[in-house]
Amino acid sequence: MRGVKLGAVLGLSLVLGACDWGPRGPGQLRGVVSSGAVPIGAIVLEVSGPGVRSFSDAGQTRVFYMETQADVYRVVLVAANLESVRFRVTMDDVRSPPLTVSTVEAVDGNNEPIADLSGVFVELRR
Repeated sequence: MRGVKLGAVLGLSLVLGACDWGPRGPGQLRGVVSSGAVPIGAIVLEVSGPGVRSFSDAGQTRVFYMETQADVYRVVLVAANLESVRFRVTMDDVRSPPLTVSTVEAVDGNNEPIADLSGVFVELRR
């Protein structure tokens, strides 16, 4: 019975060891903002977490950012295309712990404030 348990543990170790979690090291994450029915003209995000090098434009979205404290960034995204708000985050290690993103404020395509930000989501992926 002990041999069966040992064999199961070794087998599980081999299976998990063969999993590819992707390469370590510097790279970029892609950010996509979705807002449901309300198109976003501009949005202010607070992004926190270690290992961020910079933020950059993607598609027709302009990006402005500033580090407000250690590992905390205020990021402004201005969208020329209201259907697609995208950006990139350059990281020291793309397998670092996930970044935390919260929406500070947003405006629609007519530059009117969006009062209910609960429908705004930001996804970061490799």
